[in-house]
Amino acid sequence: MYLNCHTHFSLNYGTLSPDALVQAAKAKGVKALALTDINNVSGAFEFMEACKKQGIKPILGIEFRNEKHQLLYIGLAKNNKGWYELNYLLSQIDQKPLPPVPPKMEHVFILYPGLVKPLEHFRNYEFIGVRPEQVKSLFSSELKKHPTKLVALSPVTFAEAEEYELHKVLRAIGKNELISRLQKEDFAGPYERLFEIKRLLNAYELYPEIVQNTAQIVRDCQIEFKKDLGHNRRCFTGSVEEDQALLRKLAMEGFGRRYNKRNREAQNRVEKELKLIYQMGFTAYFLIVWDLIKYASYSNIFHVGRGSGANSIVAYCIGITDVDPIGLNLYFERFINEHRSSPPDFDVDFPSDQRPLILDYIFKRYGRHHTAFICTYDTFQFRSIVWELGKVFGLPKSEMEKIVANPQSPEEHHELARKIWEYGHRLENMPNELSVHPSGVIIAEQPLYHYSALRQMPFGFPIVHFDMYIAEDWGFNKFDILGQCGLSHIRDTVTYIRENQGKAVDVEDMEKIYADEKAKALLRTGDTVGIFYAESPNMRELLPKLQCDNYPDLVIASSIIRPGVASSGMMREYIQRHKHPYAFEYLHPCFKEHLAETHGVMVFQEDVMKICNAFAGLSLGESDVLRKIMSGKRRNSETFEQLKGKFFNNSKDRGHPEELAQEVWRQIESFAGYSFCKAHSAAFTVLSFRDLYLKAYYPLEFITAVINNFGGFYRTEIYLHEAKKLGATLHAPCVNHSEVLAKIEGKNLYLGLIFIQGLEKNLAEEIVYQRKYQGSYKSLEDFINRVPISALQLELLIKINAFRFTGLNKYQLMWEKNKVLNPKNSFVQAATFFESASEDFNLPELHEGAFDQAFDEIELLKFPLCSPFDLLDWDYLEGKKEQLSLANQLKTQVNTLISILGYFICRKTTTTKQGLPMGFDAWYDQQGEYFNTVVFPVEMKQFPLKGQGIYLLQGKVSEEFGVFSITLQYLERLPYRRDERFE
Repeated sequence: MYLNCHTHFSLNYGTLSPDALVQAAKAKGVKALALTDINNVSGAFEFMEACKKQGIKPILGIEFRNEKHQLLYIGLAKNNKGWYELNYLLSQIDQKPLPPVPPKMEHVFILYPGLVKPLEHFRNYEFIGVRPEQVKSLFSSELKKHPTKLVALSPVTFAEAEEYELHKVLRAIGKNELISRLQKEDFAGPYERLFEIKRLLNAYELYPEIVQNTAQIVRDCQIEFKKDLGHNRRCFTGSVEEDQALLRKLAMEGFGRRYNKRNREAQNRVEKELKLIYQMGFTAYFLIVWDLIKYASYSNIFHVGRGSGANSIVAYCIGITDVDPIGLNLYFERFINEHRSSPPDFDVDFPSDQRPLILDYIFKRYGRHHTAFICTYDTFQFRSIVWELGKVFGLPKSEMEKIVANPQSPEEHHELARKIWEYGHRLENMPNELSVHPSGVIIAEQPLYHYSALRQMPFGFPIVHFDMYIAEDWGFNKFDILGQCGLSHIRDTVTYIRENQGKAVDVEDMEKIYADEKAKALLRTGDTVGIFYAESPNMRELLPKLQCDNYPDLVIASSIIRPGVASSGMMREYIQRHKHPYAFEYLHPCFKEHLAETHGVMVFQEDVMKICNAFAGLSLGESDVLRKIMSGKRRNSETFEQLKGKFFNNSKDRGHPEELAQEVWRQIESFAGYSFCKAHSAAFTVLSFRDLYLKAYYPLEFITAVINNFGGFYRTEIYLHEAKKLGATLHAPCVNHSEVLAKIEGKNLYLGLIFIQGLEKNLAEEIVYQRKYQGSYKSLEDFINRVPISALQLELLIKINAFRFTGLNKYQLMWEKNKVLNPKNSFVQAATFFESASEDFNLPELHEGAFDQAFDEIELLKFPLCSPFDLLDWDYLEGKKEQLSLANQLKTQVNTLISILGYFICRKTTTTKQGLPMGFDAWYDQQGEYFNTVVFPVEMKQFPLKGQGIYLLQGKVSEEFGVFSITLQYLERLPYRRDERFE
């Protein structure tokens, strides 16, 4: 009887999840239920599964509304063909408005809210919905004469009356309006809720034909979703047999390139994997990814295959990955095993700026009706809840900021904050908008309208309405196509070396790179700023602790740094065991048997599977499911609880002491949710070693490439500091030397024009273009005559000293520009074709202060190119300078209370076991050397950071495994010298 139900996927409208809607319907005695979310089908799969579980007949449909949120009609799918028709219609909304009357659809029932056209024009599947409150008015209506065209329409937006106010709050959020200003037509009536079926039938007792028509529609709707891999693109060639033959040919040819042909272990592994790939139906999946790699190679686009797919020797042989699973003892079952219910996925990274080319290829290769990104649901979280509800209730911005800054201090909050908390916990995790998954693409055998509507996204590619978890449950293979700056800067470094030094560098010779002593020395000392995957302050501390200088150890290091291992205390334990491999006992013999490589510490996701299998007797399939649940959103699922119970029951049956079982579980639980699989770390470590090699031999080209890709761990300023340490001479942007991005000439690094805050990108490109094709600029006047520019944009260039080649200081240039450009005009002056003489003026004597350029750089670049310590007001430290330590002296000051100056780089915040915040800060001193501090909760609250700048720090020096840091006891931001530009 309920043909028009909404869930929270009727965004900013419905209040119930699909599962909650079905459970509420079950409690009311409902036998059949139609899901008709507003212009959305995200909840369809979950709704179907919930109905199946509760024994309710599911009906799927869509409520179509126009851009003004006015109800046009409701479509109900008679069958799967009808579901296709509805999804196809909704997908057109991005190209054109919905029609007031839908096109002909043979497999759909259409319900109108009123008489939208003459009844004689109604098709046999078109009806008018009559709401319970409208029944009385039928007595005097013309519709009474056409009972065969009337059906019961009792919308459901919330389950109980108390949810009505929450619905109104959602509508205010959706309209970005004060709740007090909502109009009656903006929200549902209080009667749009679930009633007992008997009460609903009583509303229509005078018109039994309406109930009969409604019942007939319910009987005529039959829809079913199948969960299997058959939804995916089935063949790459013309048939499954041809696919299998092609994959075998590629794998065996690749085996010959990657291995000695007499390597029986590798050959047997290839055969074993091919057999399982054929059996599980993943042949086309491998070939589609291989085809992408082939296209990338043809287009000279770097790639890296990573994730669990790198556990496959077939993937290694056909070029998807560069990780040798034999050499690293990776087992295929982590990627594909016969117990695995969910499809695997390949992660393939491409340079960020070339990723669109790859996406364009895959969408054109397999068709836009068959290819789409999966979506994600942007949900209400704490900050968004405060801001959205604050606007709804009219809370001033300053009061919202107080709540966000100090949520645990209700005494400081406005009285309306109570309403925010009242509704906030009910909004938490509710979807607010559909967004695009950062990388996940699916390719279907049939057009995707069989499963979902498609929504066109601003970046040019469509999304389906369901997320990665639904895609997995449905049986879709996901292709993770990612953009990565680490690949971009390797590519760009090779280019810059060729341009600056005339050398060709081979970054594919990994055997040579792994053995290079200079590269290993950088790794061993933690000199890894700019090195992909190894440059964070924590990694730069960990590497010298481990004395890490080889590929396998870096693979391990990149995983033990993850929060799970660190928080469980096992990172420190691993370092201790690594340094003293014979001074510890394994937790259990199975740890020695399976985890000897990592000294008995679970470091990788695969290790969780090994221990669950060996210690507690879970099958590899169950172990993989448990590992997967722990790393996803379904940690509280029924399956998780069953596997957890089986772990402890089996442990008990095997005679393991309860205390031992609890400790093993603790390590598994604290680690599994944060770790990488070993193949993932191994794939990324390949890039790390390429970076190390390039930085060791071509440091300036390397760091310039890192700067230009804007994607490292640190802000641009820190990479420029690293460039100075590596021997570069930094130059502010210059119209005669700078490109749009940074450029290295010999040892001179010219910052790009794009780094000037407020300078338009198209202007930067025009400046470079004119110089390239017409030669260097001769004067300010010559520049003005060739480049169309506004007064404001010209002033930015003068202030950054981009015309220093003229020999005039910036004050003289500001005067000079008045001859060639009227400063009162903010419009763009067009470039001229012929030079014209300008009038000469006698300039007054204009002087530039010694630090004016540095302060202009702070204003326009957000940092100075000189050392920030040159700007420090050293008089403020009178009497303290002699007491200051330097970073290179810490090793002689262990357990000593010291004072040191530090320029702030970054802070990583974490929490103690008591839930209190603490920080790990990175700095560099006046000699440019890096050091780290630890800030415990008391000091963190007492001495808060006050933005970028130089600080006086006091604390005790500590040492751990040969690495030194400072435990902070005092922090004070120091003043810069006086800015004389405006005096």
